[in-house]
Amino acid sequence: MLKRNKLEEWYEGKVSQYDISECGMVNIINLDQISKLREPENNSSILEYADSKGESDLINEICGIYSCHEENVLITNGASEALFIVLLSLVDKCEKITCQSPYYNKLDGFLKKVRCSIKQFELKSDSHFSFDFEQFKRVFSADSNVAILNFPNNPTGSELNDSDYTDIINYSENNHKIIIFDEVAALSTNGTYIEKNIQYHFNNCICINSMSKAYGVPGIRVGWIVASKAIIKECQAVKELVSICTPLLFQKMAFDILQNRNRIIRSNRQVVQKNITLLKQHFKHYNSLFVINRIPKNCMCCLVEVPDLVNDYEFCAKLYEEYNVLLAPGECFGLEGYFRLGLGIDSNAFDIALGMVDDFINKYYAI
Repeated sequence: MLKRNKLEEWYEGKVSQYDISECGMVNIINLDQISKLREPENNSSILEYADSKGESDLINEICGIYSCHEENVLITNGASEALFIVLLSLVDKCEKITCQSPYYNKLDGFLKKVRCSIKQFELKSDSHFSFDFEQFKRVFSADSNVAILNFPNNPTGSELNDSDYTDIINYSENNHKIIIFDEVAALSTNGTYIEKNIQYHFNNCICINSMSKAYGVPGIRVGWIVASKAIIKECQAVKELVSICTPLLFQKMAFDILQNRNRIIRSNRQVVQKNITLLKQHFKHYNSLFVINRIPKNCMCCLVEVPDLVNDYEFCAKLYEEYNVLLAPGECFGLEGYFRLGLGIDSNAFDIALGMVDDFINKYYAI
């Protein structure tokens, strides 16, 4: 039996005044702002079925990001559908898939349902969840043909450098393996390594992304797959069975936002950088009790380690109950002893929320 995502169970029914739990931008862009990005159109066809591959203007915009061709892009209903479609397309080609841990999207149950076994590649807490290429090679051995990597990593904020990407891709090419790069949490103004280089590595690399995190519009459910022509063709066949198409109205919204991509990302980075400064100010007097695991560069979340005697789930539940401030317990990601803290909300609200966390900690943990 498939088990529900623990993070979705945590969020269910919770309405908070201050949500500092998310790994993306929150309430930064609204519908009025999106509608001002384009001229009004009187076109009833916007409510019709879209092409299953995606709307051509949006595909061309994404092609510009990755320097690729239309045949290399498929529009999906968010990154979750993108990953689901890719895995269904590849699952008959391999018996084992290497999955990164921690990862916000628990894939164990689904992969077991389709009779695919899993090898776990773990980011270790004792190295602040840094990527270890030698460890990755040991796990991603001869009997696994596909690996899923999520960087910047949700929930840890861990990131790869160019050397890491080069090592990973060279290894996959030399050993005829496929790497799925999940870049949903990337907040990069200069383009990620994969965005700039995937055009040269379509035999071994697949990228998925969406409008949900860096752009802060998860509700329009627009994502995409960038891959070889052959993989895109197979993914499109799967998509036509799963959801047929992505709503045209939402695709047009995504196109408008991506046309203003650089300005929006720069503005969002300024919000995150300001919030990082506020985070350091609020947590500096907790010393070793509540420790920020790492400060991200191109990501909108981080992990905070709680004292040994504190249960992360109970901490977050009590904070929500008494202060209506929402954090995400590490337990939801298989990381007991941490909570995920989001950096993507308005800085004034973020400062107020952290002040409430201060009050809560001082009230119950005698800092």
